[in-house]
Amino acid sequence: PNVFPWSHDRTRLTAEFHKLQEAAEIDLPCNVPSDHRCTTSCRRYGFHDARRACATNNAARLPAFALQQLMRHASIQ
Repeated sequence: PNVFPWSHDRTRLTAEFHKLQEAAEIDLPCNVPSDHRCTTSCRRYGFHDARRACATNNAARLPAFALQQLMRHASIQ
């Protein structure tokens, strides 16, 4: 189950997340190779970035097995 239930489609959730970042004046550098056409999405955080931050912030506090369970990874690798 989701931690925060959302009754709309995922694209709307992403759009709202991007609006919050725009209001906070978050403007990340686009780190994609030069043959890429940069879009607004390149300059915002995604939900996977929040997931990665959660894992990074808890890595020193939790045993590896607990972190694996929290992240719902099938393997410790």
